[in-house]
Amino acid sequence: MSKNVAPYGTWTSPITADLILADAAFERPPHVVLDGDDVYWEEQRAAEEGRTTIVRATSEGIEEITPAPFDARSRVHSYGGGAFTVAEGVVFFSNKRDDRVYRVTANAAPVALTPADTRRYADLQIDARKRRIIAVCEDHRANQAASIVAFAMDAPSEPEVLASGRDFYAALDVARDGRIAFVAWDHPNMPWDETSLGVIEENVVRAVAAEPGVSYAEPRWAYDGALHWVSDATGWWNLYREGVRYGPERAEATHPHWTFGGRSYAHLGDGGVLATYGVDGFWRLAKLDPRTDATTPIPLPYSDLARVVANDRRVVLSAGAPDRPSAVVELADPPRVLREGQRLSVPPEALSKPEPMTYPSGGATSHLFFYPPTSADEVGPDDERPPLIVLGHGGPTGSAGTRLDLSGVQYWTTRGFAVAKVDYRGSTGYGTAYRRALDGGWGEYDVEDCVAAARYLAEIGRIDPARTAIVGGSAGGLTVLAALAFHDVFAAGVSYYGISDLELLAAETHKFESRYIDRLIGPIDTHRDVYRARSPIHAVERITAPVLFFQGAEDVVVPPNQTERMVDALRARGVPATYELFEGEGHGFRRDATLRRCLQVQHAFFAEVFGF
Repeated sequence: MSKNVAPYGTWTSPITADLILADAAFERPPHVVLDGDDVYWEEQRAAEEGRTTIVRATSEGIEEITPAPFDARSRVHSYGGGAFTVAEGVVFFSNKRDDRVYRVTANAAPVALTPADTRRYADLQIDARKRRIIAVCEDHRANQAASIVAFAMDAPSEPEVLASGRDFYAALDVARDGRIAFVAWDHPNMPWDETSLGVIEENVVRAVAAEPGVSYAEPRWAYDGALHWVSDATGWWNLYREGVRYGPERAEATHPHWTFGGRSYAHLGDGGVLATYGVDGFWRLAKLDPRTDATTPIPLPYSDLARVVANDRRVVLSAGAPDRPSAVVELADPPRVLREGQRLSVPPEALSKPEPMTYPSGGATSHLFFYPPTSADEVGPDDERPPLIVLGHGGPTGSAGTRLDLSGVQYWTTRGFAVAKVDYRGSTGYGTAYRRALDGGWGEYDVEDCVAAARYLAEIGRIDPARTAIVGGSAGGLTVLAALAFHDVFAAGVSYYGISDLELLAAETHKFESRYIDRLIGPIDTHRDVYRARSPIHAVERITAPVLFFQGAEDVVVPPNQTERMVDALRARGVPATYELFEGEGHGFRRDATLRRCLQVQHAFFAEVFGF
C-alpha cells in the first residue's frame, strides 16, 4: 500500500498527549522487590499530583498498597530512589511528604516508624535476623550529614547510627547473617569517580576495598556468604567475587549512581549470577558462573535493562526497548510481562528504531542514536530532508538510553521529525575513559558533540541543516543554551530546568552535586574565569535563536532564578524567549497537567519556528 506524500513535520501522528498520559504507570524501568511469590514495584500517578505508589502482583492480580496522599519517594541526595522494601507482606516506604518511613499492609493505614523531623531515608533494606530496617540517612538537622542507621520494623523507634563520618553512603545490602555491605565516598568525588567498599559486622565497620581513582558499586551477598561487587579498576565497570573479576570485561556491569536502589545483577540459588551488562549503549542479560567465568547469554526483546531481583521462586527485572513500553518482566520460558508502564495502541511500523552511529567531533569519536522520521501512512517528499531535534541527556554523567520514549522521540518522529539522542563525551556505557573524557571540558565538549552531530547528519544527507533544534534538561539544558550562545548551528532551543550560570550553580546547588563541577571544570576558586566563560548568562548577546524554557518552581538542583535571569536577559535584547513555570514541580516533571502543557507548548513552538 502506497503512503501519502506530505511535508516533514506536518504528518498526522497517532501519538498524542492523551495517548502518552493515559494509564501511564511508569516511563523508566521501576524499582522492583520480591517477597516470596509476590512482586512489588512502584508506579507514578500523574493525575494525582505525580505521587508514587507501590503495587503488588499476586496470583489474583495487581493491587495498590500505599493509599493517597502518601507519596512513596525518597529525597536523599534530592534524586532519591530505593524508597521501599518488603518483608512477609509488610511494605516499608519513605513518604516524600514528610520524609518519614512508614510500614503498611494491604487495606491498612500506614504507621510511621521514624520520628517527625528533617531526617531523610533511602536504600531501605531488611535485617531479618534482628527485625530491623537498615537505611541511608541524610540528616537535615545537621548540614545533611550522612550515616547508615537501623530502626525497628514493628514499632516506632529512634534510629541507631551504625556508620558515620563519610560525606556519602549508598548501595546497602544485608547478608543472611546480618553483615551489611555498603559503599562510601567523600567530596569532591562523585560515586562514579572514586568510592570505597565497606562492611558492618556486629556494629564494627571495616574496610574491604579502596583504591585511588576506582569506583566501587553494588556490593551484594551471595547465598554462600561471599561478597560480590562492581569495580571499574579495569577501565570498565566489571563484576568481582571476593576480589576476583568475572563476566564480560569490555562492558559496563552497572549504571552511574544517581538514585538509590540500583540492582544490575542478582544471585541465584545454584551459585550463578544473573547480570545485565551494557555495550555501546545497548544492555544485555546473561547468566554468569563466577567460579568458571562462563557466560551464557539470555536473549530478550529488550535493550534497556535494570532492577534485577531473584529468589528461590522467581526472577524479575525491569526492562525497556525502543518499540515497546518499559515493563516489569518475569524471566520464564517465554518471558512474561507482569506490567507495562504505558498503554501503546500504535502499529509497530509507526515507531522509529534507533540507528547507532559514531562520528568525529573535536578530534575525538562520539556516539549517537539516530531516529529517522517514521509513519505507517505518510512519507516526505523526495526533494526534502526532515527537520532535526538533537537531544542532550542530563547528568552530564548519564546516557541517552534506548527505551521507548514517546514524548521525547516518537511524538516527533511520527510527525516527520528526525531525532538524534547524543551520548556525548562523558556519557556512560562506553567505558571509564569515555566517561572521564568530559573532565575539565563540561560546557565545551558536550556542546561540540551535539553541534558535530547535527553537522554530521546534514553531511550524510539525513536531515535539513536549516531546520535544526536542540533540546535538553538540567545539564542538557546547559548544553542547549551554550550551543545557542557559542555556535551558529541550531535554529531554536528548548531548555528544561537548564543551567545557565555555572557560578550560581556552584553556590546554590544541593550537597550531592556541590563539588561535582570540581572535576568537570575545576575548583571555582582557581577556575572562576572558566565558569564565567562557559556560562550562557554571560553570552546572551550572542544568542539570536528563539528559546523555550520550562522550569519547576520547587527545583532545588537548578533553582528558578537561573532560568528567570536568562529569560529576562534575552527578552531585554528582543530575542523570543518563552517561559513556562510550573508550581509544585521540582527537578523533573511528574504531573499530568505539566506534562501535557509541555508537549502542547513545544509543538506550537516548533510549528512557529519552522513554519509548519
